[in-house]
Amino acid sequence: MRWTVRTALGSALLAVLLGCAGLEPYDRPDVWRTTGINDSNLAAMAVRPADLARGRGTGPADGQVVAAAVERLRYGRVKPLSDGNTGSAPSGAGLTGN
Repeated sequence: MRWTVRTALGSALLAVLLGCAGLEPYDRPDVWRTTGINDSNLAAMAVRPADLARGRGTGPADGQVVAAAVERLRYGRVKPLSDGNTGSAPSGAGLTGN
């Protein structure tokens, strides 16, 4: 009798687990697929389609400005950000100095 109950429970469990295979979201036919979406989004975001194949340079850069900002950060002389309500930066927020 015990063997019959175990076999029945095992069979029921196996049937339930095999039925779960159809619930995989990527295998279901009624689920939206993302094929080609990344390419479409990149093309929509590109102002110049040639930029997708070949990038553009950034132009000349001033390493001293960046180095001065890192130095201010290291030595605790960070300048406050603007509150965003005014059209000008706070006093002393130039790129050089302290």
